[in-house]
Amino acid sequence: MKTDERIHHSMAATHWEKFFKRYARMKQNLKGVGIIQLDNNYLAVQLCFGLMNKEYIEDITPQDCRTLCEKIHQVPKRWRTKLGTNESILSLLTNVPSQTISKATIKSMLITFKEFMRFAVREELIQNSLNDFIDMPKKLPSIVRSPFTPEELHKIFNPTTYPDPHAQKQIARFWIPIIALYHGCRQNEICQLNVSDVIKEKNIPCFSINSNDKDKSLKNKSSNRVIPIHPKLIEMGFLNYVEYQRRNQQEKLFSELTKTKRNGYGKIIQSWFARHLDHLGITGNDKVFHSFRHTFETKAVEKRIPAEYQNAICGWTDSGTGQRVYAHKKDIKIMLEELTKINYPINRELSELKKSFMDCFVMRYLRAKN
Repeated sequence: MKTDERIHHSMAATHWEKFFKRYARMKQNLKGVGIIQLDNNYLAVQLCFGLMNKEYIEDITPQDCRTLCEKIHQVPKRWRTKLGTNESILSLLTNVPSQTISKATIKSMLITFKEFMRFAVREELIQNSLNDFIDMPKKLPSIVRSPFTPEELHKIFNPTTYPDPHAQKQIARFWIPIIALYHGCRQNEICQLNVSDVIKEKNIPCFSINSNDKDKSLKNKSSNRVIPIHPKLIEMGFLNYVEYQRRNQQEKLFSELTKTKRNGYGKIIQSWFARHLDHLGITGNDKVFHSFRHTFETKAVEKRIPAEYQNAICGWTDSGTGQRVYAHKKDIKIMLEELTKINYPINRELSELKKSFMDCFVMRYLRAKN
């Protein structure tokens, strides 16, 4: 292509990065996608266009798609951190399989790219998404997260190994697993809570799970919800902790946590909990922090909590066969009655943890008062 023709074409064509802003607005407005997921989408589209060595959507050809499917298997792990300011993605490619991104990551990125190209067709930038030329990796066996067994819960909440609330940096580690166990919340939903997100509705203490601030995000629209605080947390003194944070004018409920771009406020807890499980001898890819969510679901089914209330509490849009999106907000009093059915055989452990926290709280309160 001649120089003057290339300049003219560039003026008329649509740069992928400019069009991504429209794509991101669509994802936010129609699907309620959060900032963290949009950042991941951006990296996926950036990678794909970089591997094709193209900048403009209208320039993509079937051969570019074939090239993408070939080269994406040569992308190294943590490629983004290795990319210099003026460095091409193509310069990072490696033929060493053990150093390349996983097939699961490849599949996720190609799914995002295909959706991006379909949106370009919808917006009438192109007539053909060319997605028929994108070969997806063979389906991988998915990792099924398993609920924690009663024996594992005894280990996790054993007072001799569980985080000590007397240490300031341990307080988030103390409360967050307990909240997850009794509410089925996602890790980042808990970690990003503000003090102001502990509210009262019909005089019932509740968590407001929301994305009302720029530093917070949710997985989808159904994740935005208000749920009662389980009586077990109140019994253990959780509201005393909330009041302590409020009196100290802390914005964040767990003020020692910091936000990362890709993992939100949950990175520190995720890393610590993985080490905690290893230390306890609870191993395997099926046992992670997210297992608390499956533990809650298993218990909810066992206690015959109606599916619509499971959805309302956990923010599920579809929690299994036969369940559908809940159409309206549930009565908070009935929700509390259903939530109260959730219990676990760890009362002795929690009783000792309660004593440890209350001793810690009294010491801090008296120190602050003096």
